[in-house]
Amino acid sequence: MSNCFFVKHSDKISFLYLTKGTLYRKDHGLKFSMENRTLTIPVGIVSVLLIGPGVSVTHAGVALACQMKCILLWVGDTGCFLYASSGSEDRDNANFLKQIKLHDKFRDRMALRLFCKRFSLDYNPRRVNFQKIMGMEGALVRKAYLGIAKKYGIPWEGRKIHGEWASQAIYNKAISVGNSCLYGLVSSCLQAMGYSSALGVIHQGNMMSLVFDIADLYKLQYVVPLAFRLSSLICDDSIEPKMREEMRKLFVTSKFMEKVVMDVEDLFDENNYQDRKSTR
Repeated sequence: MSNCFFVKHSDKISFLYLTKGTLYRKDHGLKFSMENRTLTIPVGIVSVLLIGPGVSVTHAGVALACQMKCILLWVGDTGCFLYASSGSEDRDNANFLKQIKLHDKFRDRMALRLFCKRFSLDYNPRRVNFQKIMGMEGALVRKAYLGIAKKYGIPWEGRKIHGEWASQAIYNKAISVGNSCLYGLVSSCLQAMGYSSALGVIHQGNMMSLVFDIADLYKLQYVVPLAFRLSSLICDDSIEPKMREEMRKLFVTSKFMEKVVMDVEDLFDENNYQDRKSTR
């Protein structure tokens, strides 16, 4: 895998992922040395630097990034897992304030929008009651799991996440590992965009509530099919590193960060929740 890759969405959010090298300040700029070459980091236009495994960062490098309002996120391979972050104290909080406003004013409609996108349903807040449609969640999820399990010839005995890890079914281990990778990437995106992961829309009462809300959009489409496919081929503990490896490939090949950024921006677009009245 390349030592760095750049993910850009419109002119607002730019992610630069770095791995296996040294990030340092030289004169008035940032440099990244890797193997036999050195790159100049356009820190003035990059919003987020994802610091992956094998990267050393100098104190001066961190200081310059913060001065330029560039966020540093220490992450696992290809953005899987978020370990720590840094940023300037005067960082803009406009998205967080918008999040609070929309949560207070349109939470039911936001939750309904997430739910409809997750299950490919038509979004119509005037015709569909959120509480009623949420009662459909369990049945829709079970139906989806059963269909995917049948496709790959896996006996489905339910999603069990409690109890001893060693005694869990191979597919449950694979799903849990995949979800963990997904949570790390979504956490990175939300933090980079300035939204609070603690203020969820559907999920509540957890510091990762919004992470769970956004991650649910992708589990049935990406994580579960991959977990069942690998479980049909692997029947031992090698399923865990293999699942992580395949998730990392998925994040890169499908431009996953761009998907997350676009879905988050769509969720927090106030225009999606305004009643449109005809004008004459």
